[in-house]
Amino acid sequence: MNKAVKKTKNQNNASNKKKQSIDTIIEKDEDSLNYNPFTTKETIKPFDLDIEDEIVEKKEHKTDPFKELLKKRIKQMNAKVEQTKENKDEKETFEDEMEKSSKEWYEQNLVNDVPRKLTIM
Repeated sequence: MNKAVKKTKNQNNASNKKKQSIDTIIEKDEDSLNYNPFTTKETIKPFDLDIEDEIVEKKEHKTDPFKELLKKRIKQMNAKVEQTKENKDEKETFEDEMEKSSKEWYEQNLVNDVPRKLTIM
């Protein structure tokens, strides 16, 4: 495997050689009959701690499951109360309409009916 040598300066301004392996494996090595993938070395990258810290912070900011369920249940109860109020309002308006229509029918058919009045007396 090919290695690239890179010169970097450390804190003492002294140049120092740093070896870096190339991640890509040349295709002609893979195509050859004696290519063994177990003998090649891969660079192991250190774990990114910033990502791990972000995940931990997200977990900490997550709310308690009980509180979430409580909020959900409160929303359900409020929706149920609103639905019962709407049903009650509809029922009351329907009752009012029934009462008005029955009064009108009574006044039209029984109160103003002259022959019926005469027969009752």
